[in-house]
Amino acid sequence: MRKPIGMAMLCILAMSLTVKGQALIEDLTWDDAFSLPNREGEQPHLGLAGPLVGMSNDALLIGGGANFPNKLPWEGGAKKYYRDLYVYLRKASDGESSLHTMELPFALAYAASCTTPEGVVIAGGENEGGLSKGAYALTWLASEQHLDVVELPDLPFAVTNAAMTCLDGTLYVAGGETDSGVSNKLWILDLNELEKGWIRHINLPYAVSHANLIAKGGGLFLIGGRKSNVDRPSDFYQSVWYLDTLGDTWQQRAPLPEPLSAAAALAYGKDCIWVFGGDNGTTFSRVEELLLLIKKTEDSENNRILNQQKAALQAAHPGFSCQIWCYRVATDTWEAKQPIPHEAPVTTTATVWGDDVILPSGEIRAGIRSPRIWVGKPIIKEKP
Repeated sequence: MRKPIGMAMLCILAMSLTVKGQALIEDLTWDDAFSLPNREGEQPHLGLAGPLVGMSNDALLIGGGANFPNKLPWEGGAKKYYRDLYVYLRKASDGESSLHTMELPFALAYAASCTTPEGVVIAGGENEGGLSKGAYALTWLASEQHLDVVELPDLPFAVTNAAMTCLDGTLYVAGGETDSGVSNKLWILDLNELEKGWIRHINLPYAVSHANLIAKGGGLFLIGGRKSNVDRPSDFYQSVWYLDTLGDTWQQRAPLPEPLSAAAALAYGKDCIWVFGGDNGTTFSRVEELLLLIKKTEDSENNRILNQQKAALQAAHPGFSCQIWCYRVATDTWEAKQPIPHEAPVTTTATVWGDDVILPSGEIRAGIRSPRIWVGKPIIKEKP
């Protein structure tokens, strides 16, 4: 790992794509093109929740993350955090991908991650040692077949499950879970003036974790998320807010068609923000209600029954939403796209590889991960 020396990175002005010039993307067709590789000496990969995901020099990076390798959480299983990094390279001749496997300098999951032209930036996250305030830039050096890891200034506090995006050379980190609760802070880091460190920006409209922060149209869109509470189930949000980065006021936009947390989202195509799946909180809230009752009960038999009910509810988890929503920035409207034709993952990050959407690994039911890496190919409607 090396320290930054005069680092000058220009971020993607939103992960936006215009396929074939002025073509419009009508929908996506999905294929589970490849999977995370088997770990050495183990059965097929269990998959990862909260992996870092992004693109560097046309290589797809997927790393870190967490799962339950032995028992499920309601059976007493312990979460394991990983430092494996998978680097996928697409062969120009046949479109297939090759794989390099290496290790990160640290185990980490649930960090915010986003792509810049210089590589993948990650911030915050957690591992067995607790929450992290570290920030790093990961760059794949193709000629050397090597991953360069550059330390960026630490965040002002340790945070996990935050949202991050990049606009005009500036990183924005929003919300997340801290040791003292859920954050309503928005922090910025100018990648051309790293010596200034992270600067506090205008507060978010609400404290939130597991949200999406998307750069589009010269501003930021804060979409959905949730907030944990001490004495009641978590709040799940369907709000959408917009911040012109030249201004200082969040403006409310058309809400999501349903509350969603931990969804994958990105700006993709002309004038669109796509939201893939997500947790609407139905099962999550019922589990939290039982946890609150368990915390309050002093009767051992009632406690046993409630714990059985909670375990049964988690074991029968139906999975998360498979619906895809497309937000039209110009008209401030949402439209439904064809659902994901499989168990849709949450707690992962979508990215764009060429013209394709990549939706890697993630959690597909309570405690269950998927090793699949799904590829969404655009269905194009040409302008007359």
